[in-house]
Amino acid sequence: MFIAKILALFFAFLINLGLGILVFFRAGAHKRINFTFSVLAWSCAGWTFGFFMVYFLQGDPHILFWARMGFATSAGIPAGFLCFALLFPSEQRRLSSKTEILFFLPAILFLALSPTNQIVSSLGTGSRMFYYGPSYRFFSIYLVSYIFVGFYFLTRTYKRSVGTDRLRIRYCFLGMFLTASSAVTTNIFLPMAGISKFNWLGPFCTVFYVGFVTYSIVRHRLMDINIVLKKGTTYILLLMFLFVPSFLFILLSQKVFFDKISYLFSVVIVALLFLITILFYRIKPQTEKAVEQVLFKRLYDYRET
Repeated sequence: MFIAKILALFFAFLINLGLGILVFFRAGAHKRINFTFSVLAWSCAGWTFGFFMVYFLQGDPHILFWARMGFATSAGIPAGFLCFALLFPSEQRRLSSKTEILFFLPAILFLALSPTNQIVSSLGTGSRMFYYGPSYRFFSIYLVSYIFVGFYFLTRTYKRSVGTDRLRIRYCFLGMFLTASSAVTTNIFLPMAGISKFNWLGPFCTVFYVGFVTYSIVRHRLMDINIVLKKGTTYILLLMFLFVPSFLFILLSQKVFFDKISYLFSVVIVALLFLITILFYRIKPQTEKAVEQVLFKRLYDYRET
């Protein structure tokens, strides 16, 4: 079960990071929506990675640092969701830069407080993983209220929308409902009762929202939910078959060559491989075009003509 938690959090981190990059570079008319969603997805990735490190480094004195970093990055999720809910699906509301900065002010404040003992004061024992500081309740209020307001605006937009836009909002609403209901329960209500052993589920469930919304952005004409689940399952299995053996090989190589294993270094290397895999397909067409123009100029000019 412990290994399953680590793997679930690690792959949730990769999925959130990768889908955020995919949407960020997605060509389209609504760049502001793409950027806002990418910030939201990367905040989810940071939250997931922070909790991954907490479970991965059990017994290590750096756990408290990673717990605080998880809360620091998750501070951007409520503000990112609210801005996204106001804009999605067709930037029907105009948000000035000043308004967006105003929405993100609480996130910036909690980001600044996260390295201190204001949100997570110390490590716990048993079912209580952390002891929370005096600002944790305000962090919880900020999270719940922003998500509630975001749902309110999504509902208003849904009532005015028709056709494909209406379906896209429905996917967004469903994904956020699955994520928010699990995260609020396992990461706010249960910890207030002294139960923290389920708090890995909140970061993991972010893949539902990020995955659903990515699909609705990338595919303007939404298909059946079965196709979404089939594609999502395919990508997850591919990640497992590619990156789990790579991770084990990196650990084995360190043991053979250095007689020592650094798990943090191994995670960084696998994350770097994942990033390179994504960027390879992004820059491949431009690289091919540049090589043709420089090394095969006559052939390139002929084909252009």
